[in-house]
Amino acid sequence: EIVSFDKDGKNELGIIGRQKNANANFIKYILTNSPDNKFLISKLKKRKIDFHNANSCNLFNSETVSGETEELTALENGFIIIAAPGKSMLVDKQEVASDLEIKVLRKNINNKKLDYFLPDPLSDTKEEYLIKDSTALAYEVKEGDFIQVIDIYGQQCSDFMAFNSPLLQKGKEFSIDARVTRSIVGGAYPMPGLFAKYFDKNQDTLVEVIQDTCGRHDTFGTACTLKYYEDMGYFGHPNCSDNYNGQLEPFGVEKRKGWQAINLFFNTSINTTNVLFSDIPWSRPGDYVLFQAQKDLVCVSSACPCDVDAANDWNPTDVYVRVYSKKKIFSKATGYRKNANSDFILTKQTAFHERTSVMTKDMMDSAGFWIPNKYNNYGTIEEYTACRNNVVVMDLSSLR
Repeated sequence: EIVSFDKDGKNELGIIGRQKNANANFIKYILTNSPDNKFLISKLKKRKIDFHNANSCNLFNSETVSGETEELTALENGFIIIAAPGKSMLVDKQEVASDLEIKVLRKNINNKKLDYFLPDPLSDTKEEYLIKDSTALAYEVKEGDFIQVIDIYGQQCSDFMAFNSPLLQKGKEFSIDARVTRSIVGGAYPMPGLFAKYFDKNQDTLVEVIQDTCGRHDTFGTACTLKYYEDMGYFGHPNCSDNYNGQLEPFGVEKRKGWQAINLFFNTSINTTNVLFSDIPWSRPGDYVLFQAQKDLVCVSSACPCDVDAANDWNPTDVYVRVYSKKKIFSKATGYRKNANSDFILTKQTAFHERTSVMTKDMMDSAGFWIPNKYNNYGTIEEYTACRNNVVVMDLSSLR
């Protein structure tokens, strides 16, 4: 289902060389019934789009075979909405809605890393900050508010650190402690779900990871330092640790030559010879991490200046930070990609989640769905024995 609008917001299918053959009923249904309908409608209003009397051009039908394609050409500047209509399927039917793959070939595009745009906000924002490449920025966040750190152009690292603000005002520096966090969560870094929190040295929670569309970060190395670049022969090179010092000085934070930090989007690993190495980040344009502040915080984020190794794909770029009100509700999710070239899809709840979530909070991401890992008051052996000797009901939504 395709709806297009000209630059003035008028519903005009002619700008893509098509004529109306339907009334955009599915998109209208989504705009009316989606939990995010107010936000979606506000985005349309900003473009001066009135959807009430919109018409659509519907392509494909129940007889369409896999792999069939249609080509559209934009004859003038405009705005297009594409939907993949679907409805709840009965268990004895084979009418499940499937994905559409959209490929956009832009005219006169330069194949450069900077030819991307800032993704739309998740909701109305309280604050927004652009962190230019090779710089850092300190900002304050209230307890319960959400912090979204966005890799605008892809493959760009951003060091993140948070301090307990009330204690900092008393001259006590309690910030995220990566070693304590790894010990508590039992992993290299927290991810959305049961083990999602970052702790300080007193094991108090500072932030929780709510959403993560990349899933590859580092908590072992420090933010880059002057010494690192000097050892490689790059004297006077900008570095995140010095940038941190400059931003945190007004808050009375003691300067450090090397800052412990949460190195977002930094692709590191430890190989079989016990060597910590880094490679080109996995993050794509628009990938982000969404935190929720567990206390009033002083935060600092950087756009790493490293251009001497693969950390930023040898090309430092900007980072964007958005802060959302604690009144907003964001589901816990990771970014799932069906293949290497797909856009991410946030983890969804299955139709059984309302029941299974009462029995356990230990969920795992399985092909883009939250599936129980194990249930409370039971264990792996008991569940396995039940599968062998009794009857079990399993949520296999991820196999669809």
